[in-house]
Amino acid sequence: MNTAIVTAIARRGISGLQLNTRSYTAQSKPTLSFKQFIQRGKVLAMYRKYMRLLKQIPDKKTRKEMREWIRFDFDKYRSETDSQRIEVLLGQANRQFKEMQSSIFSAV
Repeated sequence: MNTAIVTAIARRGISGLQLNTRSYTAQSKPTLSFKQFIQRGKVLAMYRKYMRLLKQIPDKKTRKEMREWIRFDFDKYRSETDSQRIEVLLGQANRQFKEMQSSIFSAV
């Protein structure tokens, strides 16, 4: 901890210390619109569904390969901003999820 801060705390106490309260925002990330925010939530929910499904694969090697494949696919489209394209990708991900889910349950 910075000695000046420690000295200020010792002199004034925590309540007397004035900190810079200016809010910090990441300048490299633009603010999301409401629709983009909702889509982001849908994408994250789909990713979590895949990760939960992977836990049901008994073979560790297969589970690791599938995790890498899923991660690669989600990372590939990470910078996509077109909302219609994102909806199409979510539809594809949902269909692939259902196929994967049925193949896992039929194999187990």
